[in-house]
Amino acid sequence: MIRLARLSGIETTATFAMGAARDTIDGVSIGLPFAETLDLKAEGARLRRDMAEAEAKIEKSSAKLKNQQFLAKARMGLYKKIDIDLTMRRPSLMD
Repeated sequence: MIRLARLSGIETTATFAMGAARDTIDGVSIGLPFAETLDLKAEGARLRRDMAEAEAKIEKSSAKLKNQQFLAKARMGLYKKIDIDLTMRRPSLMD
């Protein structure tokens, strides 16, 4: 497992370091100390940019679906594509 995950080792600890990614699997808590390898501020900025882009696309798609002139001119396939795209994006922003 160490080689597969390219870990330098495995340690047991009572607490996890700040910035560690944590999860519980089969009752065992695990943590990966990403703060040591990732620039958390830069990663947070990237995630905020991604969220802003996704929200802008949702707003644009919603506006198209509310525009009667667009709907009158749009082919059904395009309407369905935008509707499906919008339906898939909304839940991912809530996670």
